[in-house]
Amino acid sequence: MGAPSRRAAAAVASASSAGAARHAVLGSHCDCESFYYDVIARGEAGACKHVLAARVARAVGGDSVETVPDEVLARLLIAG
Repeated sequence: MGAPSRRAAAAVASASSAGAARHAVLGSHCDCESFYYDVIARGEAGACKHVLAARVARAVGGDSVETVPDEVLARLLIAG
């Protein structure tokens, strides 16, 4: 969660990449290739699995919230 904007973002682990690979999810958008190709370019899906995972985690209370300055959140999203 960004402060003072209160913008929420999620870091979702990648199941297909080993190690610390993560995807940045901001609202209903993700930085993964599947989101670009299946959701944006082809319009074949409403969301990628990372967006769905973030929504499920939020709904069942399985996510953790950390508040960081907006500048830090921006750097995390850019680094994706």
